[in-house]
Amino acid sequence: EGCLVSNEIDLGRCKTLGGNFERLGISNAIITNTDAMSLANLYPSFFDLALVDAPCSGEGMFRKYDHAREEWSEENVFACAKRQREILSYAAQTVRAGGYLLYSTCTFSLEENEMTVDAFLTAHPEFSVCAVEDAVKQVTASGVAFDGCAHNGDVTQMRRFYPHIAKGEGQFICLMQRGEGEQMDVPSFKDASVSLSKTEYAAAEQFLRDVLIEESNILSRYTLVKHKEYIVLKRKDIPLPPHNVYMAGVTLGSFEKGRIEPHHQFFSTFGRLCKRKLMLKAEEKDALRYLKGETLSCDLPNGYGACIVDGCALGGIKVVNGVAKNHYPKGLRLKGYS
Repeated sequence: EGCLVSNEIDLGRCKTLGGNFERLGISNAIITNTDAMSLANLYPSFFDLALVDAPCSGEGMFRKYDHAREEWSEENVFACAKRQREILSYAAQTVRAGGYLLYSTCTFSLEENEMTVDAFLTAHPEFSVCAVEDAVKQVTASGVAFDGCAHNGDVTQMRRFYPHIAKGEGQFICLMQRGEGEQMDVPSFKDASVSLSKTEYAAAEQFLRDVLIEESNILSRYTLVKHKEYIVLKRKDIPLPPHNVYMAGVTLGSFEKGRIEPHHQFFSTFGRLCKRKLMLKAEEKDALRYLKGETLSCDLPNGYGACIVDGCALGGIKVVNGVAKNHYPKGLRLKGYS
Protein backbone atom coordinates (compact mmCIF):
# COMPACT_ATOMS: atom_id res chain seq x y z
CA GLU A 1 0.00 0.00 0.00
CA GLY A 2 1.00 3.63 -0.29
CA CYS A 3 3.89 5.07 -2.27
CA LEU A 4 7.56 4.15 -1.87
CA VAL A 5 10.06 6.62 -3.31
CA SER A 6 13.52 5.09 -3.12
CA ASN A 7 16.42 7.39 -3.98
CA GLU A 8 20.05 6.56 -4.74
CA ILE A 9 22.40 9.33 -5.84
CA ASP A 10 24.92 6.82 -7.29
CA LEU A 11 23.62 5.74 -10.70
CA GLY A 12 25.52 2.46 -10.57
CA ARG A 13 23.84 1.50 -7.31
CA CYS A 14 20.43 2.30 -8.82
CA LYS A 15 20.87 -0.82 -10.94
CA THR A 16 21.34 -2.96 -7.83
CA LEU A 17 18.36 -1.29 -6.17
CA GLY A 18 16.24 -1.92 -9.27
CA GLY A 19 17.25 -5.58 -9.25
CA ASN A 20 16.04 -5.89 -5.66
CA PHE A 21 12.70 -4.32 -6.62
CA GLU A 22 12.33 -6.85 -9.45
CA ARG A 23 13.24 -9.80 -7.23
CA LEU A 24 10.79 -8.78 -4.49
CA GLY A 25 7.93 -7.97 -6.87
CA ILE A 26 7.43 -4.43 -5.53
CA SER A 27 4.72 -2.67 -7.53
CA ASN A 28 4.02 0.54 -5.62
CA ALA A 29 7.37 2.25 -5.97
CA ILE A 30 9.64 4.41 -8.08
CA ILE A 31 13.41 4.84 -7.95
CA THR A 32 14.90 8.31 -8.30
CA ASN A 33 18.51 9.23 -8.97
CA THR A 34 18.98 12.68 -7.50
CA ASP A 35 20.23 14.64 -4.48
CA ALA A 36 18.57 15.38 -1.14
CA MET A 37 17.85 19.04 -1.94
CA SER A 38 15.95 18.07 -5.09
CA LEU A 39 13.87 15.54 -3.16
CA ALA A 40 13.01 18.21 -0.59
CA ASN A 41 11.79 20.50 -3.35
CA LEU A 42 9.74 17.72 -5.00
CA TYR A 43 8.11 16.31 -1.85
CA PRO A 44 7.68 19.03 0.79
CA SER A 45 5.86 17.77 3.92
CA PHE A 46 4.72 14.67 2.01
CA PHE A 47 6.00 11.39 3.47
CA ASP A 48 4.78 9.44 6.49
CA LEU A 49 8.34 8.17 6.91
CA ALA A 50 11.65 9.31 5.50
CA LEU A 51 14.49 6.84 6.03
CA VAL A 52 17.97 8.34 5.72
CA ASP A 53 20.59 5.63 5.33
CA ALA A 54 23.40 8.16 5.23
CA PRO A 55 26.79 7.72 3.52
CA CYS A 56 29.31 7.26 6.32
CA SER A 57 32.91 6.33 7.17
CA GLY A 58 31.90 2.66 7.44
CA GLU A 59 33.57 1.80 10.74
CA GLY A 60 30.92 -0.83 11.35
CA MET A 61 32.18 -2.70 8.26
CA PHE A 62 35.83 -3.00 9.43
CA ARG A 63 35.37 -6.64 10.42
CA LYS A 64 33.67 -7.53 7.15
CA TYR A 65 35.57 -5.62 4.47
CA ASP A 66 39.30 -4.92 4.23
CA HIS A 67 38.71 -1.87 2.03
CA ALA A 68 36.60 -0.27 4.77
CA ARG A 69 39.67 -0.17 7.01
CA GLU A 70 41.99 0.90 4.21
CA GLU A 71 39.77 3.81 3.13
CA TRP A 72 39.17 5.16 6.65
CA SER A 73 40.62 8.51 7.72
CA GLU A 74 39.83 11.08 10.37
CA GLU A 75 39.28 13.64 7.62
CA ASN A 76 36.67 11.40 6.03
CA VAL A 77 34.79 11.11 9.34
CA PHE A 78 34.43 14.89 9.52
CA ALA A 79 33.53 15.13 5.82
CA CYS A 80 30.84 12.47 6.25
CA ALA A 81 29.42 14.24 9.32
CA LYS A 82 29.11 17.49 7.38
CA ARG A 83 27.37 15.73 4.48
CA GLN A 84 25.06 13.80 6.82
CA ARG A 85 23.84 16.96 8.54
CA GLU A 86 22.99 18.48 5.18
CA ILE A 87 21.14 15.36 3.97
CA LEU A 88 19.24 15.00 7.25
CA SER A 89 18.11 18.62 7.11
CA TYR A 90 16.75 18.23 3.58
CA ALA A 91 15.11 14.87 4.41
CA ALA A 92 13.29 16.50 7.34
CA GLN A 93 11.58 18.85 4.90
CA THR A 94 9.89 15.88 3.21
CA VAL A 95 8.25 14.57 6.41
CA ARG A 96 4.59 15.40 6.95
CA ALA A 97 3.26 16.74 10.25
CA GLY A 98 3.15 13.81 12.67
CA GLY A 99 5.40 11.77 10.39
CA TYR A 100 8.69 10.03 11.17
CA LEU A 101 12.34 10.46 10.25
CA LEU A 102 14.70 7.49 10.70
CA TYR A 103 18.43 8.18 10.61
CA SER A 104 20.90 5.33 10.28
CA THR A 105 24.59 4.71 9.60
CA CYS A 106 26.97 1.75 9.65
CA THR A 107 29.65 3.50 11.66
CA PHE A 108 30.58 4.07 15.32
CA SER A 109 31.92 7.64 15.43
CA LEU A 110 30.16 10.14 17.67
CA GLU A 111 30.57 12.81 15.01
CA GLU A 112 28.44 10.87 12.51
CA ASN A 113 25.89 9.49 14.97
CA GLU A 114 24.88 11.10 18.26
CA MET A 115 26.54 14.43 17.46
CA THR A 116 24.81 14.64 14.08
CA VAL A 117 21.41 13.86 15.61
CA ASP A 118 22.01 16.28 18.50
CA ALA A 119 22.84 19.10 16.08
CA PHE A 120 19.77 18.25 14.01
CA LEU A 121 17.41 18.29 17.00
CA THR A 122 18.82 21.63 18.13
CA ALA A 123 18.22 23.13 14.68
CA HIS A 124 14.81 21.43 14.28
CA PRO A 125 12.89 21.63 17.57
CA GLU A 126 9.76 20.41 15.78
CA PHE A 127 11.30 16.90 15.87
CA SER A 128 11.69 14.71 18.95
CA VAL A 129 13.32 11.31 19.53
CA CYS A 130 10.92 8.36 19.74
CA ALA A 131 11.02 5.75 22.47
CA VAL A 132 12.56 2.41 21.51
CA GLU A 133 10.73 -0.88 22.01
CA ASP A 134 12.19 -3.47 24.38
CA ALA A 135 12.79 -5.90 21.51
CA VAL A 136 15.20 -3.38 19.95
CA LYS A 137 16.88 -2.57 23.28
CA GLN A 138 17.65 -6.25 23.85
CA VAL A 139 19.91 -6.40 20.78
CA THR A 140 21.42 -2.91 20.97
CA ALA A 141 23.33 -0.60 23.27
CA SER A 142 22.34 2.90 24.31
CA GLY A 143 23.69 5.89 22.43
CA VAL A 144 26.70 7.69 23.85
CA ALA A 145 26.47 11.13 25.46
CA PHE A 146 29.27 13.64 24.93
CA ASP A 147 30.45 17.02 26.25
CA GLY A 148 28.10 19.73 25.07
CA CYS A 149 25.27 17.31 24.22
CA ALA A 150 22.05 19.32 24.36
CA HIS A 151 19.79 16.24 24.42
CA ASN A 152 21.44 13.96 26.97
CA GLY A 153 18.17 12.28 27.92
CA ASP A 154 17.47 11.29 24.35
CA VAL A 155 20.71 9.40 23.70
CA THR A 156 19.33 6.36 25.52
CA GLN A 157 16.73 6.09 22.73
CA MET A 158 19.45 6.34 20.06
CA ARG A 159 20.64 2.78 19.56
CA ARG A 160 23.96 1.21 18.60
CA PHE A 161 24.29 -2.27 17.11
CA TYR A 162 27.52 -4.09 18.04
CA PRO A 163 28.66 -7.52 16.75
CA HIS A 164 29.08 -8.81 20.32
CA ILE A 165 25.45 -7.93 21.16
CA ALA A 166 23.49 -8.66 17.99
CA LYS A 167 24.03 -10.71 14.85
CA GLY A 168 25.52 -8.58 12.09
CA GLU A 169 27.92 -5.68 11.85
CA GLY A 170 28.00 -2.26 13.50
CA GLN A 171 25.13 0.19 12.97
CA PHE A 172 23.44 3.20 14.51
CA ILE A 173 19.75 4.18 14.37
CA CYS A 174 17.60 6.98 15.70
CA LEU A 175 13.87 7.39 15.06
CA MET A 176 12.38 10.88 15.34
CA GLN A 177 8.85 12.23 14.96
CA ARG A 178 7.76 15.58 13.62
CA GLY A 179 5.22 17.53 15.66
CA GLU A 180 1.73 18.25 14.40
CA GLY A 181 1.23 21.18 12.03
CA GLU A 182 0.08 22.05 8.52
CA GLN A 183 -0.47 19.06 6.27
CA MET A 184 0.43 18.77 2.57
CA ASP A 185 -1.27 15.94 0.72
CA VAL A 186 0.29 16.24 -2.75
CA PRO A 187 3.85 16.65 -4.07
CA SER A 188 4.94 19.96 -5.60
CA PHE A 189 4.87 18.71 -9.21
CA LYS A 190 2.38 17.46 -11.77
CA ASP A 191 2.58 13.86 -12.94
CA ALA A 192 5.18 13.79 -15.73
CA SER A 193 4.05 10.43 -17.15
CA VAL A 194 4.31 10.03 -20.94
CA SER A 195 1.21 8.58 -22.62
CA LEU A 196 1.33 5.65 -25.02
CA SER A 197 0.33 5.84 -28.65
CA LYS A 198 -3.01 4.20 -29.55
CA THR A 199 -1.15 1.30 -31.16
CA GLU A 200 1.09 0.75 -28.12
CA TYR A 201 -1.83 0.94 -25.70
CA ALA A 202 -3.91 -1.53 -27.74
CA ALA A 203 -1.01 -4.01 -27.86
CA ALA A 204 -0.38 -3.70 -24.11
CA GLU A 205 -4.06 -4.08 -23.27
CA GLN A 206 -4.32 -7.17 -25.48
CA PHE A 207 -1.21 -8.66 -23.85
CA LEU A 208 -2.65 -8.19 -20.36
CA ARG A 209 -5.97 -9.76 -21.39
CA ASP A 210 -4.19 -12.77 -22.84
CA VAL A 211 -1.72 -13.32 -19.97
CA LEU A 212 -3.56 -12.38 -16.78
CA ILE A 213 -6.69 -13.83 -15.22
CA GLU A 214 -9.76 -11.64 -15.69
CA GLU A 215 -10.24 -11.19 -11.95
CA SER A 216 -6.90 -9.40 -11.64
CA ASN A 217 -8.34 -6.24 -13.24
CA ILE A 218 -4.86 -4.67 -13.29
CA LEU A 219 -5.85 -1.56 -15.23
CA SER A 220 -8.28 -0.49 -12.50
CA ARG A 221 -5.27 0.16 -10.24
CA TYR A 222 -2.49 0.83 -12.74
CA THR A 223 -2.10 3.02 -15.79
CA LEU A 224 0.04 2.31 -18.85
CA VAL A 225 2.75 4.91 -19.50
CA LYS A 226 6.07 5.16 -21.34
CA HIS A 227 9.35 5.31 -19.44
CA LYS A 228 12.55 5.39 -21.49
CA GLU A 229 12.18 2.59 -24.07
CA TYR A 230 9.70 0.58 -22.00
CA ILE A 231 5.97 0.44 -21.39
CA VAL A 232 5.31 0.60 -17.67
CA LEU A 233 2.43 -0.29 -15.35
CA LYS A 234 2.36 2.65 -12.92
CA ARG A 235 0.07 2.85 -9.92
CA LYS A 236 -2.54 5.53 -10.58
CA ASP A 237 -1.94 7.17 -7.20
CA ILE A 238 1.85 7.53 -7.66
CA PRO A 239 2.80 10.54 -9.81
CA LEU A 240 6.16 10.55 -11.58
CA PRO A 241 8.60 13.43 -10.94
CA PRO A 242 9.63 15.49 -13.99
CA HIS A 243 13.27 14.36 -13.93
CA ASN A 244 15.83 11.86 -12.58
CA VAL A 245 13.46 8.86 -12.52
CA TYR A 246 15.44 5.63 -12.85
CA MET A 247 12.57 3.15 -12.48
CA ALA A 248 8.85 3.83 -12.66
CA GLY A 249 6.44 1.21 -11.33
CA VAL A 250 6.49 -2.23 -12.98
CA THR A 251 8.11 -2.62 -16.40
CA LEU A 252 5.63 -4.42 -18.66
CA GLY A 253 7.97 -4.70 -21.61
CA SER A 254 8.97 -3.16 -24.92
CA PHE A 255 6.85 -2.57 -28.00
CA GLU A 256 8.36 -4.47 -30.91
CA LYS A 257 6.84 -5.14 -34.35
CA GLY A 258 3.33 -4.43 -33.14
CA ARG A 259 3.49 -6.65 -30.07
CA ILE A 260 4.71 -6.61 -26.48
CA GLU A 261 8.02 -8.26 -25.62
CA PRO A 262 7.52 -8.81 -21.87
CA HIS A 263 10.05 -7.83 -19.22
CA HIS A 264 11.20 -10.01 -16.30
CA GLN A 265 9.81 -7.55 -13.74
CA PHE A 266 6.29 -8.02 -15.04
CA PHE A 267 6.42 -11.76 -14.28
CA SER A 268 8.23 -11.46 -10.94
CA THR A 269 5.59 -8.96 -9.80
CA PHE A 270 2.36 -10.28 -11.33
CA GLY A 271 3.28 -13.90 -12.05
CA ARG A 272 0.78 -15.27 -9.54
CA LEU A 273 -2.00 -13.55 -11.51
CA CYS A 274 -1.08 -15.28 -14.78
CA LYS A 275 -3.49 -17.69 -16.46
CA ARG A 276 -0.63 -20.04 -17.32
CA LYS A 277 1.36 -21.00 -14.25
CA LEU A 278 4.06 -23.63 -14.13
CA MET A 279 3.75 -24.68 -10.48
CA LEU A 280 6.89 -26.24 -8.99
CA LYS A 281 8.34 -27.18 -5.61
CA ALA A 282 11.79 -25.97 -4.58
CA GLU A 283 13.02 -29.53 -4.06
CA GLU A 284 12.03 -30.58 -7.60
CA LYS A 285 14.72 -30.85 -10.27
CA ASP A 286 12.60 -28.74 -12.63
CA ALA A 287 12.91 -25.76 -10.27
CA LEU A 288 16.70 -25.91 -10.56
CA ARG A 289 16.43 -26.44 -14.30
CA TYR A 290 14.34 -23.29 -14.60
CA LEU A 291 16.90 -21.25 -12.67
CA LYS A 292 19.59 -22.57 -15.02
CA GLY A 293 17.61 -21.31 -18.03
CA GLU A 294 16.50 -24.67 -19.42
CA THR A 295 13.21 -25.39 -21.20
CA LEU A 296 10.62 -27.54 -19.40
CA SER A 297 7.80 -29.82 -20.46
CA CYS A 298 4.29 -28.81 -19.39
CA ASP A 299 0.61 -29.32 -20.18
CA LEU A 300 -0.31 -25.63 -20.39
CA PRO A 301 -1.96 -23.89 -23.36
CA ASN A 302 0.23 -21.80 -25.67
CA GLY A 303 1.19 -18.29 -24.60
CA TYR A 304 3.08 -16.35 -21.95
CA GLY A 305 2.93 -17.34 -18.30
CA ALA A 306 5.00 -17.55 -15.12
CA CYS A 307 7.10 -20.10 -13.27
CA ILE A 308 5.93 -20.30 -9.65
CA VAL A 309 8.13 -22.08 -7.08
CA ASP A 310 6.63 -22.60 -3.62
CA GLY A 311 4.27 -19.70 -4.23
CA CYS A 312 7.03 -17.33 -5.39
CA ALA A 313 6.94 -15.96 -8.95
CA LEU A 314 10.48 -16.44 -10.26
CA GLY A 315 10.01 -15.26 -13.83
CA GLY A 316 8.39 -15.80 -17.18
CA ILE A 317 7.82 -18.64 -19.61
CA LYS A 318 6.38 -18.90 -23.09
CA VAL A 319 4.52 -22.12 -23.75
CA VAL A 320 4.73 -23.51 -27.29
CA ASN A 321 3.15 -26.92 -27.96
CA GLY A 322 3.78 -28.41 -24.52
CA VAL A 323 7.22 -26.84 -24.03
CA ALA A 324 7.79 -23.97 -21.59
CA LYS A 325 10.48 -21.79 -23.13
CA ASN A 326 12.55 -20.11 -20.45
CA HIS A 327 12.39 -16.33 -20.05
CA TYR A 328 14.46 -16.13 -16.86
CA PRO A 329 17.10 -13.41 -17.54
CA LYS A 330 20.47 -14.76 -18.63
CA GLY A 331 22.29 -12.59 -16.10
CA LEU A 332 20.41 -14.23 -13.22
CA ARG A 333 20.73 -17.85 -14.30
CA LEU A 334 22.60 -20.37 -12.14
CA LYS A 335 25.77 -21.86 -13.56
CA GLY A 336 27.73 -24.91 -12.45
CA TYR A 337 24.90 -26.52 -10.46
CA SER A 338 23.86 -30.12 -11.04
